[in-house]
Amino acid sequence: MMRIMRKSIFFWEPKAELFKDYFTKKIVRYKSFSKKSYVIIGKAGCGKSAWMKYDFLSARKKKWKRGTVCQWYLDSKSLIDILNDEQKQRELQNNINTARYKKTILYLDGVDEIGASTVNKLLDYIKNMRSKLACDLVIKITCRPDFYKNHLDRKLKLIDSVNELSLSPTQLHDLGVEILKHLNKRKYRSIKKPKDELQSFRSLNLKNYSLISTPLSLKLYLYCKLHGNNQLNLSNDNRYDLYACFVDSIVKNYCRRKNRPQNAVEINNQLDLLSEAAFKALKKKDKELILQESACLEPLTKNNGSFITMIHETFYEFFVAKYYLHALQNDLPTSWQMQINVLSLSYSNDYADFITAAIESCTDQKRDDIARRLCALYYSTFDSNTKIKFNNRFRNHGYQDYNISAANNSINPCALFSLKYEIVFRFGRLSMTSTAKDKIIKFIEFIYDNDKNTGLANVSTDGNSNTIISDQNYYVSVLKRCCAISSSFLGAEKIEIDYVEYMLPPHSLFPKYNSNHDLANRSHTLLFYGDVTNQSIFCFQDTDPSQSCDKAMRKRLSRLAKLDSEDDVTQMDKKSKKTFYFRLFDLATVYTFLYSRKDCEGVIQLQSADIQTLKKCKVDFQKASQERIELMKKIKQEIINILPD
Repeated sequence: MMRIMRKSIFFWEPKAELFKDYFTKKIVRYKSFSKKSYVIIGKAGCGKSAWMKYDFLSARKKKWKRGTVCQWYLDSKSLIDILNDEQKQRELQNNINTARYKKTILYLDGVDEIGASTVNKLLDYIKNMRSKLACDLVIKITCRPDFYKNHLDRKLKLIDSVNELSLSPTQLHDLGVEILKHLNKRKYRSIKKPKDELQSFRSLNLKNYSLISTPLSLKLYLYCKLHGNNQLNLSNDNRYDLYACFVDSIVKNYCRRKNRPQNAVEINNQLDLLSEAAFKALKKKDKELILQESACLEPLTKNNGSFITMIHETFYEFFVAKYYLHALQNDLPTSWQMQINVLSLSYSNDYADFITAAIESCTDQKRDDIARRLCALYYSTFDSNTKIKFNNRFRNHGYQDYNISAANNSINPCALFSLKYEIVFRFGRLSMTSTAKDKIIKFIEFIYDNDKNTGLANVSTDGNSNTIISDQNYYVSVLKRCCAISSSFLGAEKIEIDYVEYMLPPHSLFPKYNSNHDLANRSHTLLFYGDVTNQSIFCFQDTDPSQSCDKAMRKRLSRLAKLDSEDDVTQMDKKSKKTFYFRLFDLATVYTFLYSRKDCEGVIQLQSADIQTLKKCKVDFQKASQERIELMKKIKQEIINILPD
């Protein structure tokens, strides 16, 4: 069992008292769940672990008869160790039964970190514990919402409640005031003027700053302010900048307090090594960091038994994003292989969002340079005929000047396809100057029309014994779909409309139907929103009409319910524009799911509110193209035609 009272993330402060987790319990109203099994879900840094530790310690203080209740607290690493060792499982069960406990409370903290491939082992383990223990078993779990919805919802039995932990801006503000008041009562040599900072923070309205949305982000912000780092701009709303500012503050402060030399070059080199270690850990699907001891890295890492990990899960995401950005900005002759390595890896949404924020933190010039470098990398994957066609159309583009073909020759087929997909995906999330954006749109449209070299022809496995779909044209459609969405995000709709017209089921109104376009969209949607788990884009196709698409439909319907009060596309804010860009794909995807499952009664269960959403969703917007509006109107009418009365 792990030590429940692990050191705070801010353990380098005197007596570890700067940001003790007990502040959270003052803000979150604790309910007594001592006799109930529950799941606590919430985004990273929201206080899930703090809640569970408080539950654990509160339960220990209860006046139970000595020896009647067993508490067992497992973090993700300890849980994985037990799940992979049947002997440890038997020993735990025997120890509990021998002691004749009346109740066992099993705390599983950070279950999302065990990975999707281990979920079945976890479910079997819990089932086995319930059947073999001679006492009552209470299960208490914390994990991120997406992981719960995708892997545990409907599979985890005998759970009394699922509770989402989320602090409002007012609660976060109260938490910040409590922290600063606590600091003001004590004399911390390393902190500058907590009283002045308290007055400044009291007047801060967190409702205006989405960057501070969790207790963790609040703590990072306060740490930067208290230690004199004024580079952080709350209005910037860039999470990568917040973490970068914090890392800079903590390393300098730690070295200063330990009287260690602060060599900026050496510190940057050590942080680069930490970034590389985080990337390698992600690639291995592990949390262990392979690092040599370094003084400046001590406050960012912790010893977890016999290995080193980050101080918090989100720092893996930050340092992987840092490594990704460093790779794309590296001008060394050997950097191409590094760039291929980062671009050929698949990233979860949490990592992808951090990467987007990292690139957003760059100047316009650097983002344009990144876009050009991505184009050069993609250009190197064209076959010879496609390169000739590209060169004839876009003369003097300069992409052939980059000598990266040798690095590409050794890449395996699945990694090559992942590389292509990630580059096109990244194009759609790049903020660029208008000149660079126009070039990227043309580049994406060229890929859409001409690139058929997916690299997956005649490949039978993906390295994990999963059979790859033999139809090469299917992967061409997968790539085209990514092109269509990224192009739309950049404000172009030509290929987006084209793709949608080809994915709509055969009908007199939609004569262009291509089954691969339809299949690629439905399959990727089911994977992305978690209706299908433990599968990959290389081996899954939505060919079973009885396959549930509930999560995908929920997400599409929730977006279609928005924008009722919006009229002019040009007047929409960034968030509303993104919802608008998705609207055509949302309508088309809903239609294809309804059509593909029309003969399987009960697979899609629409509530009356869902039907009203589809009937009333807005499709006519000012300043939108007439072609787009007309296509959305046609799709909406066909949806209404097949809806139940």
